[in-house]
Amino acid sequence: MYRYLSQTVRIFVARIVFLLIALLTLIFAYGCYLQMTINWSNIAPISGLPLAIFYLAGLISSIAMMCIVIFKGLFSPSSLYETNFEEVMPS
Repeated sequence: MYRYLSQTVRIFVARIVFLLIALLTLIFAYGCYLQMTINWSNIAPISGLPLAIFYLAGLISSIAMMCIVIFKGLFSPSSLYETNFEEVMPS
């Protein structure tokens, strides 16, 4: 299917996918932030640590994922469009 698309359409689709991934990681970060603020006062019975630490890990990882997506989308987009689709999807 991809081999029938022109180079311009491939670039357009790749940019749309990057925007969607960045949007989804932003939504994930926002949700983790909300859960972190809600659960900051809840203490785990065994460790005595706030439960918000688990959501803080999700927040940090979503910010890291967003940085990777933005870096790949802005600074190295040409590596995404030069795909040999015969290797990926043989006919």
